[in-house]
Amino acid sequence: MPTIDNLVDDTLAMLRGYVRNQEQVTNLSVAINATDKSLSVSNGTRIGPGRIEIGEEVMEVDSVDSNTVTIFPFGRGADGSTAASHDADSRVVASPLFPRFRVRVAVEDQVRQVANTVPGTATTEFNYDAGTSAFNLPSDVSQVLRVIAEHPGLTNSWARVNRYRVEKQADPTDFTGTNSITILDNATPGNPVRVTYTKMAPATMTSSTDITTDLGIQSSVRDVVALGAAAHLLAPMDVASLDPSSIQALFVDEKRQPGSSVRLVAQLWSLYRERLGEELAIFNRQHPVSVYSER
Repeated sequence: MPTIDNLVDDTLAMLRGYVRNQEQVTNLSVAINATDKSLSVSNGTRIGPGRIEIGEEVMEVDSVDSNTVTIFPFGRGADGSTAASHDADSRVVASPLFPRFRVRVAVEDQVRQVANTVPGTATTEFNYDAGTSAFNLPSDVSQVLRVIAEHPGLTNSWARVNRYRVEKQADPTDFTGTNSITILDNATPGNPVRVTYTKMAPATMTSSTDITTDLGIQSSVRDVVALGAAAHLLAPMDVASLDPSSIQALFVDEKRQPGSSVRLVAQLWSLYRERLGEELAIFNRQHPVSVYSER
């Protein structure tokens, strides 16, 4: 299932289709730590003074002598990236137009925005006990979608629970997730109750966060995230950096003013909204609104 890293790769692949000059790449010949200022690469002719990227770290290059790259004393962890160790054979990108760590931030923002419209879902289950007034719910519960209880005697016979109450600020001494649910009808003591709910998007994610396994979001939103992140990253770009589709387009592009790439960005946002609407329609069919009572 797609991880944040996978979505970053998807977004970068989309972005490269819109830029004129493709990045030059080489690789590290020798591993480096987070403080090294001298790097050995396999092909130094592809690098010049300016910026390089290794993994999610941006560095400022002072000079290149054959295959030895010298970084400025202040050049590690440039542009808000984080200095880190890198293994031999790590990919070195010269003059990255879209630094990977910036793309990751855009992707994570888009995952949260998508989750606000098409939230991830999960289920939790507990055995009903008539002597217990309320039951614990996970801390990531945003909204309860459906509650069902198993009927005694018949295997896989479940009935909807129509009367329940959800408490989002339950006493943390009694409920580990500070969320609780009180079942008010149609449950049999000793039998399981299953709660389906939407998940809150986490405040922080890692490169290995899986949007389906960890966040409960359908993997079909993969392209939606990439479209939104790409539109966000292309918005401030000068049209001169974009890839013309013909000689005529190149001639026209030379005369365009900075900011005229707005039309392209608008097209991407339009595709994003269309796909997001499709995913929302699927979600609503899978999870129709149910009426319940708290009395």
